[in-house]
Amino acid sequence: MANATTSAQFFHLLRRQVHAGNVRPLIVFTPKSGLRAR
Repeated sequence: MANATTSAQFFHLLRRQVHAGNVRPLIVFTPKSGLRAR
């Protein structure tokens, strides 16, 4: 579980998940403002 408050944190979470050797589901809690296009 992760709480990404900025788009940079979200990016690094996804990057870390891709490069991790073991496969685990990633559960991310993000504010809706971070998901909207600006």
